[in-house]
Amino acid sequence: MSLQGWERYEQICEGEGEGNEAFMAMPFGNEELDKVFRDFWKPAAEKVKYRLERVDERPSAGLIDDHIRSRIRKAKFMLCDLTGGNQGAYWEAGFAEGVGVPVIYVFKEEKEGENHKPHFDVNHHLYIKWNETNLAEQAKLLTDVITETMVRRGK
Repeated sequence: MSLQGWERYEQICEGEGEGNEAFMAMPFGNEELDKVFRDFWKPAAEKVKYRLERVDERPSAGLIDDHIRSRIRKAKFMLCDLTGGNQGAYWEAGFAEGVGVPVIYVFKEEKEGENHKPHFDVNHHLYIKWNETNLAEQAKLLTDVITETMVRRGK
């Protein structure tokens, strides 16, 4: 591989974004999750100077899969909401990990007996469990996790 090839490889592994972009993987069309994203996760990222966005916030022509892959590659980190077992979010998280973008997992803690747990392949990762009563506290935790993750990566 040429020097340019290796430099390109390192860019991909480190994330291509020159700014402070972050990507949110989550189900669409769920009012509760939309509100949590808008009122808690997005402001938590903004507190530490990252712009957390979903792929539908800046729509453009073309294949959405290509937009997702591009946005993930540019992201400094990904926040992935596994609430409801969304398979697309799992795929996006796997892609992010494959290109070297750190993934922070969140999911809604359901009532007793209905607790959705992340799939075995990711349940050993750090994840933030949230519910209606602890969102402010968990948003603060998210801010701390973002900060620590970026410090460890030297970003």
